[in-house]
Amino acid sequence: MAEPILTLEAVRKVFGKFVAVDDVTLSIGRGEFLTFLGPSGSGKTTTLMMVAGFQSVSGGAMTLDGKPLDPLPAYKRDIGMVFQHYALFPHMTVAGNVAFPLEMRKLDKAQIAKKVRDVLALVGLPDHGERYPKQLSGGQQQRVALARAMVFEPRLLLMDEPLGALDKKLREHMQIEIMRLHRDMGITVLYVTHDQEEALVMSDRIAVFNEGRIEQIGAPSDLYDNPATRFVADFIGESNFIEGRVTGHNNGFAELEGAQTLRGRAEGNLSIGSAAVMAVRPERLHVNRANDGADANRVEGTVTDIVYLGQSRKFIVRVNDQTEMTALVQANVVGLESVTVGSSVSLSWRAEDSKVLGNT
Repeated sequence: MAEPILTLEAVRKVFGKFVAVDDVTLSIGRGEFLTFLGPSGSGKTTTLMMVAGFQSVSGGAMTLDGKPLDPLPAYKRDIGMVFQHYALFPHMTVAGNVAFPLEMRKLDKAQIAKKVRDVLALVGLPDHGERYPKQLSGGQQQRVALARAMVFEPRLLLMDEPLGALDKKLREHMQIEIMRLHRDMGITVLYVTHDQEEALVMSDRIAVFNEGRIEQIGAPSDLYDNPATRFVADFIGESNFIEGRVTGHNNGFAELEGAQTLRGRAEGNLSIGSAAVMAVRPERLHVNRANDGADANRVEGTVTDIVYLGQSRKFIVRVNDQTEMTALVQANVVGLESVTVGSSVSLSWRAEDSKVLGNT
């Protein structure tokens, strides 16, 4: 990680008897794009609001560029903020909205005019300065909100569910736009979302929140391929879970005894006889005719549903212990044309493609 610009040390937020944020500790590198990801009520937005200065800190400490952040009011923190619902001034033009934070900082008119022109060009709205927010599309309004947050060149840019109000196609387009702006400007971004796909696409690192704590933090590929807990495996992407007890543990692999013995990569401190769960991604499963499959792990079952997804097909299989498992198969895979609902199949996968986790 690059030199830390923002540090949180054992930060807490308590509302009465409810602990909303519980001992969150992390550092954000200069120029990094870090995303807080988690379900509603997990503490991610509350943590962001404490960084912004809109919520007080109940415990712990925060520093920005090595200086205490807690004593400073929000307007003195040199932090930009983009909200989900834009929060543009409807009575001001686009240029007026973008100029507002510069006027508050008492820059002269020539400086303001140049900075506004430059940042509107950067977000792809060079000719929209005289329009009003009501004359813009949702995506254009979000770009104006981005421009306003970036125009004074803050040390840190906070974004709270900024694409949540956009439709899917526009949201995906804006993800790319924000990634480009981050890359071109080298700005440090702290981003909040509950959308796992958005987090995987945009982030350098992701902090997964659960019940006020960070469950795991790491690069998107690391969280997807190496979840440390069942919660992370379940929340990021889709996983199949098979429960059982640990019967063996060696060379980084564990054996799980349930309806049958399966083998996967071990995660954490697993003891012989302890309850555990195996997690395997749907795309790691191979769908075979019954009793086929050369992989280390194999279960037999019956196809209950087939979902057509265009470029892929999703096979839902009820295996012999009545667990339902999902396999994702590319549409161009041959040999499965005759597999229909009611077909007997086997699902197989390599030990390396599954993880045995503590069952918590």
